[in-house]
Amino acid sequence: MNNPFASLKVLELASVLAGPLTGMFFAELGATVTKVEHPHGGDVTRGWHHPKEQESTTTPAYFCSANWGKQSVVLDFNDDENMQRVQKLICDSDIVLTSFKFGDAEKFRLSAGEIQRLNPQAIVASVFGFSPTSSRVAYDAVIQAESGFMSMNGTPQSGPVKMPVALIDVLTSHHLREAILVQLISGDRTPIQVSLLDVAVCSLVNQASNYLMTGQVPSRLGTEHPNICPYGMVFTTGNHEQVLLACGSERQVELVLQFFKATELLKDARCCTNAARVSNREWVRETLQSLFANTTSEEFMEFALRNAIPAGQIRSLDQVFASDGLEPLMLSNGQFKAVSTIASNISRVQVSPPPILPAKD
Repeated sequence: MNNPFASLKVLELASVLAGPLTGMFFAELGATVTKVEHPHGGDVTRGWHHPKEQESTTTPAYFCSANWGKQSVVLDFNDDENMQRVQKLICDSDIVLTSFKFGDAEKFRLSAGEIQRLNPQAIVASVFGFSPTSSRVAYDAVIQAESGFMSMNGTPQSGPVKMPVALIDVLTSHHLREAILVQLISGDRTPIQVSLLDVAVCSLVNQASNYLMTGQVPSRLGTEHPNICPYGMVFTTGNHEQVLLACGSERQVELVLQFFKATELLKDARCCTNAARVSNREWVRETLQSLFANTTSEEFMEFALRNAIPAGQIRSLDQVFASDGLEPLMLSNGQFKAVSTIASNISRVQVSPPPILPAKD
């Protein structure tokens, strides 16, 4: 079962992140994935270089994060001979992924209907920004703004904050994968249409139900939770490190207060129940911070691990990738799977740099 999709052929007529992440999912599980790129520069993310990267590289880190294990071909949709090759690839594919700008699918005769006319057995999965009928250009940041995520993310002092990864694109890729897997099982071939906006709104989960059931518009709470306290609170310990506490039950709160020898707080009307703590979260935060200041992160985390208290240290990425907790992600040669394998062994990225073709007269 190392390569459960070894017999599948996937054609990727998609760029940036949601579609390519879906293609890479199937590539990682053994499918043959062919990525069609634009003749002038290829996938736009080939030009998204980190300041620490050579500008001349055509496989920057961003591109590699979503395109491992694919074979790239450069085809011009405006060229009749190239379009015949695209059509041949469609006829030979089990899954076709698309993410065209508004109107381009019809312009190039690559709509879901046209693709299934060429290959009725193909699963066609398309990514849109706002909807199939909207001409608005939508990158992940725009959707975070329009879907309510940014209005809730951050603090009253910071103002609206974008999440540090294109999480809506990542979630959209998961929706696409699930829909495709369902069709592989069921045999249904209804064209799959997933929009970033729909995915974002679906992903609001408890924040959406809080609003719909109470009418209360969520405020910016930083790392904290609107329904649970202390959940998501960050405290600075006596050795100047930061710990996040995520208690979800009264028993966990009681154990934390036992550690600090402060169980008398359980009799305080501001702390005796979760509802009381939510209503008095500033007092709870200040009170717990005074307790955390008298211990070290090592002492508290040892206690938390021993007593199944949900807590974690705030770590930077260099600390994350040096962590023993990532051992299950390690390869036998000491490299990390996925992201770190790509970064440290670029030869495994099987996508060749696209040639820059001369413009036609």
